[in-house]
Amino acid sequence: MKKILIRIFSLFLLVSCGDSVKTYSREEKQKIIELSTQNNKSKQELENILKDLKEKAAKGNNKAKNEYEEFLKIQNLQVNKSQNKKFDPNNLFD
Repeated sequence: MKKILIRIFSLFLLVSCGDSVKTYSREEKQKIIELSTQNNKSKQELENILKDLKEKAAKGNNKAKNEYEEFLKIQNLQVNKSQNKKFDPNNLFD
Protein backbone atom coordinates (compact mmCIF):
# COMPACT_ATOMS: atom_id res chain seq x y z
CA MET A 1 0.00 0.00 0.00
CA LYS A 2 2.85 2.37 0.85
CA LYS A 3 4.49 1.74 -2.51
CA ILE A 4 1.29 2.59 -4.36
CA LEU A 5 0.81 5.81 -2.42
CA ILE A 6 4.42 6.80 -2.97
CA ARG A 7 4.11 6.16 -6.70
CA ILE A 8 0.89 8.14 -6.95
CA PHE A 9 2.42 11.01 -4.99
CA SER A 10 5.57 10.92 -7.15
CA LEU A 11 3.52 10.95 -10.33
CA PHE A 12 1.42 13.85 -9.06
CA LEU A 13 4.57 15.75 -8.13
CA LEU A 14 6.12 15.21 -11.55
CA VAL A 15 2.98 16.29 -13.35
CA SER A 16 2.49 19.41 -11.25
CA CYS A 17 6.10 20.53 -11.68
CA GLY A 18 6.15 19.99 -15.43
CA ASP A 19 6.48 22.59 -18.16
CA SER A 20 3.62 25.00 -18.47
CA VAL A 21 4.52 25.98 -22.02
CA LYS A 22 1.65 25.46 -24.42
CA THR A 23 2.92 24.28 -27.78
CA TYR A 24 1.19 25.14 -31.01
CA SER A 25 1.43 23.39 -34.36
CA ARG A 26 2.75 25.39 -37.31
CA GLU A 27 -0.76 25.69 -38.74
CA GLU A 28 -2.12 26.99 -35.42
CA LYS A 29 0.66 29.58 -35.27
CA GLN A 30 -0.11 30.72 -38.81
CA LYS A 31 -3.82 31.06 -38.00
CA ILE A 32 -3.10 33.03 -34.83
CA ILE A 33 -0.80 35.40 -36.70
CA GLU A 34 -3.24 35.81 -39.61
CA LEU A 35 -6.08 36.60 -37.21
CA SER A 36 -3.90 39.11 -35.36
CA THR A 37 -3.57 41.18 -38.52
CA GLN A 38 -7.35 41.35 -38.88
CA ASN A 39 -8.55 41.67 -35.30
CA ASN A 40 -7.32 43.77 -32.35
CA LYS A 41 -8.44 41.18 -29.80
CA SER A 42 -6.45 38.48 -31.58
CA LYS A 43 -3.50 40.84 -31.82
CA GLN A 44 -3.59 41.32 -28.04
CA GLU A 45 -3.76 37.56 -27.52
CA LEU A 46 -0.72 37.06 -29.76
CA GLU A 47 1.17 39.74 -27.85
CA ASN A 48 0.30 38.00 -24.56
CA ILE A 49 1.48 34.64 -25.91
CA LEU A 50 4.75 36.13 -27.13
CA LYS A 51 5.30 38.03 -23.88
CA ASP A 52 4.72 34.87 -21.82
CA LEU A 53 7.04 32.81 -24.02
CA LYS A 54 9.74 35.48 -23.91
CA GLU A 55 9.60 35.63 -20.10
CA LYS A 56 9.83 31.85 -19.77
CA ALA A 57 12.66 31.71 -22.32
CA ALA A 58 14.57 34.34 -20.34
CA LYS A 59 14.32 32.07 -17.29
CA GLY A 60 16.04 29.30 -19.24
CA ASN A 61 13.10 27.30 -20.58
CA ASN A 62 14.31 25.87 -23.91
CA LYS A 63 10.84 24.78 -24.99
CA ALA A 64 9.55 28.34 -24.56
CA LYS A 65 12.57 29.71 -26.43
CA ASN A 66 11.91 27.42 -29.40
CA GLU A 67 8.20 28.30 -29.47
CA TYR A 68 9.01 32.02 -29.30
CA GLU A 69 11.53 31.76 -32.14
CA GLU A 70 9.07 29.79 -34.29
CA PHE A 71 6.37 32.40 -33.73
CA LEU A 72 8.78 35.14 -34.80
CA LYS A 73 9.86 33.22 -37.91
CA ILE A 74 6.27 32.64 -39.01
CA GLN A 75 5.38 36.25 -38.23
CA ASN A 76 8.27 37.46 -40.39
CA LEU A 77 7.22 35.13 -43.20
CA GLN A 78 3.66 36.49 -43.05
CA VAL A 79 4.95 40.07 -43.26
CA ASN A 80 7.19 39.20 -46.21
CA LYS A 81 4.33 37.48 -48.03
CA SER A 82 2.05 40.48 -47.61
CA GLN A 83 4.77 42.82 -48.87
CA ASN A 84 5.51 40.60 -51.88
CA LYS A 85 1.86 40.64 -52.97
CA LYS A 86 2.14 44.36 -53.60
CA PHE A 87 5.14 43.89 -55.86
CA ASP A 88 4.33 43.67 -59.56
CA PRO A 89 7.34 42.75 -61.74
CA ASN A 90 5.47 43.79 -64.90
CA ASN A 91 5.57 47.40 -63.77
CA LEU A 92 9.24 47.24 -62.88
CA PHE A 93 10.54 48.97 -66.04
CA ASP A 94 7.51 51.07 -66.94
